[in-house]
Amino acid sequence: MAMTSRISEISVHELLKTFLKYENLRLRAVRRLDVPATNRNFLKAVAASDSLSQTAAGRAEIEKLLTHPMPYIRVRAAGAVMTWAPEKAIPVFGRMLDADLSAISSVDERLDIRIDSQDWLYQHFQIRSSDRNDLIEPLKAYGIELSYRDRTGWR
Repeated sequence: MAMTSRISEISVHELLKTFLKYENLRLRAVRRLDVPATNRNFLKAVAASDSLSQTAAGRAEIEKLLTHPMPYIRVRAAGAVMTWAPEKAIPVFGRMLDADLSAISSVDERLDIRIDSQDWLYQHFQIRSSDRNDLIEPLKAYGIELSYRDRTGWR
């Protein structure tokens, strides 16, 4: 009977491949509204991310994903980076709030990107409202100019 390798013995390169694999599978599941598959792949991606986060080399690889061409991957990487370098992750989240995501055909994917970004920022800045305008001032410190949204018609 072959012994399975422990996750701590897997190379950074393999862990990164695993993280990207499960994030891509998660994204596909989001696009087809498959909640069980989304959850399964989320847990596997988090396990790989947690393992990567244990070493400086792994953290460096995750940080490289902050400039990934896919917004979904950038947001997922930023979520991991928040635990050790929020100053690097916050601008990624802030830019997602006003980013042009029209090239993404899946409404659920666009919502996932925006809501996750907003939630990470609310949590970090300890904002206890659902008004994204409350993020304008805190994000200025990170060089992010978030547009104001007039909500008077909603009241």
